[in-house]
Amino acid sequence: MDAAQINRTISALETHRDALGNMVVDVAVRALQQMAHTVRQPQTTEMESRLLTVFVMRVHGVAAFLRAIPAADVPIFLAQLWRRVDETISERRGVVHAHFGNYLLAFFGLDAARPNEPEWAIRAALQLRQTVADVRQEWVDAHRSHAEMPALSVSVGLHIGEVMQTKERASAGGDVLGETVDVSLTLAQAAKPNSILISADMYRHVRGVFYVRQLSNPIKLNTDGATVRTYRVKGAKPYAVRVISRSVEGIETPMVGRETALRALQSAFAAVTQTGRAQLVVIDGESGIGKSRLLYEFDHWLEQQPVNLRLLQGRASLQTRGVPYWILRDIFTFYFGIFASDSTVITRKKLAQGIADITDMTDAATMAEKIEHIIGFSAEAVPTFPSEPEKRRLHAAVAAVQAFFAALTAGGTPVILMLEDIHWADDASLRILKNLWNASRDIPLLMVCTTQPQLFSERPDWFAPDEAASKIVLPALEPAQISELIARIFCKIPAIPPKLQAELISHAGGNPLLLEELIQLLIDAGVVLPFPVRWRVDEAALDKITLPDDLMTALLARFSRLPALEQEMLQRAATIGRAFWNVALARMSDPDAATISLDVVNVVLENLQERGVILQRESSPFAQTKEYIFKHALLRSAILNTLPAEAATAYHAQLAAWLIEYNGEQVDAYASLIAAHFDDAHRATQAAEWYLRAGIHSLTVFAWDVALTHFEKVRQLLPQMEEDAATTAMHFKMAHGMAVALWWQAGVSHAENPRALFEAAISWAVRAGDAALQSRILHHWANAERRHGEVSRADALMKQAQSIMP
Repeated sequence: MDAAQINRTISALETHRDALGNMVVDVAVRALQQMAHTVRQPQTTEMESRLLTVFVMRVHGVAAFLRAIPAADVPIFLAQLWRRVDETISERRGVVHAHFGNYLLAFFGLDAARPNEPEWAIRAALQLRQTVADVRQEWVDAHRSHAEMPALSVSVGLHIGEVMQTKERASAGGDVLGETVDVSLTLAQAAKPNSILISADMYRHVRGVFYVRQLSNPIKLNTDGATVRTYRVKGAKPYAVRVISRSVEGIETPMVGRETALRALQSAFAAVTQTGRAQLVVIDGESGIGKSRLLYEFDHWLEQQPVNLRLLQGRASLQTRGVPYWILRDIFTFYFGIFASDSTVITRKKLAQGIADITDMTDAATMAEKIEHIIGFSAEAVPTFPSEPEKRRLHAAVAAVQAFFAALTAGGTPVILMLEDIHWADDASLRILKNLWNASRDIPLLMVCTTQPQLFSERPDWFAPDEAASKIVLPALEPAQISELIARIFCKIPAIPPKLQAELISHAGGNPLLLEELIQLLIDAGVVLPFPVRWRVDEAALDKITLPDDLMTALLARFSRLPALEQEMLQRAATIGRAFWNVALARMSDPDAATISLDVVNVVLENLQERGVILQRESSPFAQTKEYIFKHALLRSAILNTLPAEAATAYHAQLAAWLIEYNGEQVDAYASLIAAHFDDAHRATQAAEWYLRAGIHSLTVFAWDVALTHFEKVRQLLPQMEEDAATTAMHFKMAHGMAVALWWQAGVSHAENPRALFEAAISWAVRAGDAALQSRILHHWANAERRHGEVSRADALMKQAQSIMP
């Protein structure tokens, strides 16, 4: 900011003296005049450009409140007020710079620029509304003679941008120059009491975490009359999934070539709101082609619509394919704040209360009880061989899920259900989603699913297009579209060298994620130099680098350039899966390396977030943990291949133990994950035990096909184990479980004969010397034969059972 700009700012402040008050203007003008004197002097102090979140708060009603209390109490009250305000900001890593009148100036990101500084600043602003109200109420309660006291409220303006700062005073926030402060001050002045206004730049950093509404008219700055696109923060989303757009060195990667697809999603939403009938849209595309980016833009568009709606989200993954109804579990856990470590009582209370609050239903507890069992929230077990009444419970649970979504749409409120990576969903989840779709045609529900093409080859009957169900196929981008994307990312390069442009177009192959990784690789290699104002290209270095042609190679190349500690942390995370948790990472340790504390883990994860390698989810299924996901599933796969075998074995065993510890009463819902980790740790006995538990759990929630997968794993592991009483019992339970699953799934016509499995189960019960087990399996076999019309065979089996246990 030069002297002329400072003088314009002073003039603007003088014109607002009536609105701001003499005290505020006088303090600000004196500071600006001193600044003007400084900039007219020869500059001997080195300045640096920094990215800061600037926080300006205005307290409304202070003057009236101070007039209502004794003069002697004024400094005491103000000291108490500002102390509590400062503490609130400090708790969110903010640094209070100055108080002037009823205004406060603070900075977030002074010590280091972190990707979640804007979020912390907004959460501080939301908390300060209550803090100031509490200070007022505490004063009123302590001075009962002042029962009728003026109210206090706050307004906050927030903007993130580059500022100029003296290097020697940077950590203290001194000598901050630039228009960023002016933008925040203008927003704070324009905000009504108890409201928070943020700039578009701030909004880009906190998408998906807060409820926001864009103001219809931009706000004009105090200084030069320029306008700022502004959003009002209405509150924090209770169980939001962080929506973060991909970026390269702070330059947000724009969506290119998907405008038609976005319009199709918008049209589907319009059809839902106009007709009150459901729409299904399946987005099909290869890895990195832009499915998540399309959802990002659609979510942004939805937030700006003048319609009240409900958004629910869920994601499947390769690691959770063995957990029945996982995608439904994901929806409910994040929406209602349910932790895997919650007891059955707490889980049931959260689910019932959440349903009651949202749907205003008197029978919410009954609905919750029906839903909780199939998605693994209930510790109640049904018989290993479910009877017809138990099977009716499945139908009741499915009907309850359908009724829940219908209740969400009461009064015509549209519901958006966004489901990512459904090609990894378990068969039970896909069945219930299909049933939900078929039963919800007459409610305002928009179901949006992303998938890779394998879904349609593996489950060809899951999706059938019609007037309400459509598929969007995302092809590779055309060279012209890739060229446009390059220009947008390289907006700080005055002239992009033709060779660089040609190399990127050639190697990207129309894949936008691959293009981003190639550009990041060039930055890491020093070919592209991202300076604060303008980027520069070292064309000599470009001649020495060979760019990869596929995404996996590009991801590995970038991984190899990370610091050793960050590589190790990503290898640990890759062992867990696409999603992982900070506490679990701290529990894992390489046999040949030192233990890494949780504090260090958190710092490393922040660095990886800043690099754009991982993203943080707003909520975690485990209490007192933070959940992260890899930027892309392929990145996780690439890193997993770099892990030494000995370290991998140790990590898997440690992770299995951590999952058992953290899951409490809901541990059986995670049994397949625990089993898989023991399996990868080459611990056959423990793996078989947990696969068996996973299979039995799948039976209790009527997921026969998933159960068969787990029992087959047990059968493969049994030969690796020593034969003893425990192994014999495991053989029995495995054979019995497979027979049960086959009878319920397809009856006696199934390719693998359930009768042979019943016979195997009986033989293992005989070897175990357990007559009760023999009798029980014969009873179950008899019941199965009777349900399939084999009455004489059923009678014979029942007589045999009675002869063993009269």
